[in-house]
Amino acid sequence: MIKLYSNKYRFIRQPPTALVYGINKLRYKNTAHPDKILYINPVSLRHYIMSKEVKEFIPGSIVGSDWDLNINSLNNSIKHNSLRQRYLEGVDWEETEIFDLYRKQFAEKNRKIKGCSNINDLIDHYYETVDKMFINIKKNGVLPPDQDGISSILVYINRKGEILMSYEGNHRLGISRLLDFNKLPVKVQARHIKWQFIRDNFEKELKRASAEKKLYLKYHPDLQDIRAGYEK
Repeated sequence: MIKLYSNKYRFIRQPPTALVYGINKLRYKNTAHPDKILYINPVSLRHYIMSKEVKEFIPGSIVGSDWDLNINSLNNSIKHNSLRQRYLEGVDWEETEIFDLYRKQFAEKNRKIKGCSNINDLIDHYYETVDKMFINIKKNGVLPPDQDGISSILVYINRKGEILMSYEGNHRLGISRLLDFNKLPVKVQARHIKWQFIRDNFEKELKRASAEKKLYLKYHPDLQDIRAGYEK
């Protein structure tokens, strides 16, 4: 058997996504394809993942343990708060909360941030790219990655089925929330193994669930593919 993770969830070697998908199909009944797109309401995302080890997970991973417990509220996100300052309050980028953080980071380390080596270049970058992104999303919405040619917005699903925001796509998520969009295309980077067991036992879980949980399962974005097959 190929061992994908060490005890600290770092890959011993990085097997290709297709291999991980193939192994998972043998292990589990209802394995989702790594390129499967979920459409979710941006407002339904309440937390973002903080565990650094999840950055090592291959797309479509199914992983146990406690990686899904280290989370924080999106209301505490500096990036999301700065988007709110910029587009709802009209604050200049250089006066937003995130640029207070960037100034500290430039002062502490000789580093580049988003390809910029100083704060002035980074300010220009935000005016050129993020403001342009806002205008584009306001006009066209957030398109699936196969249509807009940029990276996917990545999420994780915890043991209870809560969808957690990742490190990838926060500007698009934040802008979608500010514009009151109700549909956002995302890809699942990893699922907790306990949630995968619910996917694999959807019919049994549905039958024994309370009325409230039954509604939760029936309309969960990550269970619609299984529900469609179940109701045929």
